[in-house]
Amino acid sequence: MTNNEIRKNLLVYRNSLSMEYMREKSEKMTEDILNDSHYKEAKYVYLYYPINNEINTEGIILHALTHDKVVLLPIILSSGDMVFGQINDITTFRKNQYNIIEPVLDPKIIVDQPGLMIVPLVGFNDDVRLGYGKQYYNNYLNDRKDSIYTIGVAYDFQENKNISFDERDIHLNEIRKY
Repeated sequence: MTNNEIRKNLLVYRNSLSMEYMREKSEKMTEDILNDSHYKEAKYVYLYYPINNEINTEGIILHALTHDKVVLLPIILSSGDMVFGQINDITTFRKNQYNIIEPVLDPKIIVDQPGLMIVPLVGFNDDVRLGYGKQYYNNYLNDRKDSIYTIGVAYDFQENKNISFDERDIHLNEIRKY
């Protein structure tokens, strides 16, 4: 089975999840991350706004915004290229070409600092993630893997030992499944 076939099957399954299941897993993940020393010590927290039944990070976003953390969300620039923008209670958002909510691009909000990144994924094998296939996270983390601690968050079923990887794939510091 190819990575594209695995990706397609995992996305179909993920899109069939019940609201109760997703809520339960997202709450466990939120509690786990909020109690993690990497989160507690991080000034800069790189997060994502969930789409297509991804584990929901909104609880972490809200907590971080009210606990003196700099909250950063991805902004797509071009094919395979993204930056992270700081959000706050007056941030203006838009939907990008993938229908993902992101801050409106403004050079004043772009941040590139050491910190903690909670990384979305479609699937994983050991410490390498299978994303949507556009290489945004791999490209972003390529030069930052020593300064940003990465935690991939996944549902149990997203682990697949048949996923193969190439030299572009970035190894995350850890992947946690819920």
